[in-house]
Amino acid sequence: MGRRIASLRLREKRGAYLLTVRLVGQEPMAVGMDLNLGHIMSAWSTVLRTVQARETGVPAEEATALTGSIVLTRWAIEPLVVAPFRWRLEMESGPYRFACHVDDELEHVTDAFSAAMKFFGLKYGLVSVYPEMTRSVAREREGLEEVRP
Repeated sequence: MGRRIASLRLREKRGAYLLTVRLVGQEPMAVGMDLNLGHIMSAWSTVLRTVQARETGVPAEEATALTGSIVLTRWAIEPLVVAPFRWRLEMESGPYRFACHVDDELEHVTDAFSAAMKFFGLKYGLVSVYPEMTRSVAREREGLEEVRP
């Protein structure tokens, strides 16, 4: 059985967001961010590093701060009462909207954040998604230029 989330909450105040995550049997973790998708992914990485540090006793390494050109116009986490789902994650950027329902498994919430990043990256032409991997379009172009004689 995986790690279970007891509470997941997102609060907004004057353009800043505070994500509070509490795993079953643990103290809450809180991370702040704005609406830059890279900053949101860095914040989630900090949550995952904190979970690992708590489990192993090894201090968490500082997360690499990601940034990028994708900025959300709306982000919400809403509680659900339809089993087995616990929360609805919604993100909007320009004309694109990502929404999904997640249960209380930490891994599934992580998958939802990953799916959102891939979704917006694909919509804005920043990544290519293949069945076996997701690649940066810029890196893909670099690879093609290296192969050409």
